[in-house]
Amino acid sequence: SQPLKKKSKKSLDRKDHWLHRNTIVRIISKSLSGGEYYKKKAVVMKVIDRYTARLEVLDTEDVIEMDQDDLETVIPKSVGEKVRVVNGRHRGAKGRVESLDKRECRGEVRLSGGEEIGLVVELDYEDFCKVA
Repeated sequence: SQPLKKKSKKSLDRKDHWLHRNTIVRIISKSLSGGEYYKKKAVVMKVIDRYTARLEVLDTEDVIEMDQDDLETVIPKSVGEKVRVVNGRHRGAKGRVESLDKRECRGEVRLSGGEEIGLVVELDYEDFCKVA
């Protein structure tokens, strides 16, 4: 039988903040420390308020605070990797990547917790993130 699939609607379920602890993000600010951290990956250690996080930069172990506008989600390179849904209806749920569509910047994630365990949802790259 085919697994259950749902397309996530861009709707009231979306919030203007998406940071979650223990996710991996990419720094996209060129201005911070003269661009020293640009394109570097970091782990969200703590969400300070809805829009600000304390990060540990992965290759330098520097601890910095940044606004979510200077960050983007990191998408796993392969199927089966663990992710967290960071926005939309299933926000906060953990799951595993089922498929990735680089052209459309979307992926299918099989939820691994909560009421809808096993459900496969189609999400934009900005709505899910690799877990640390």
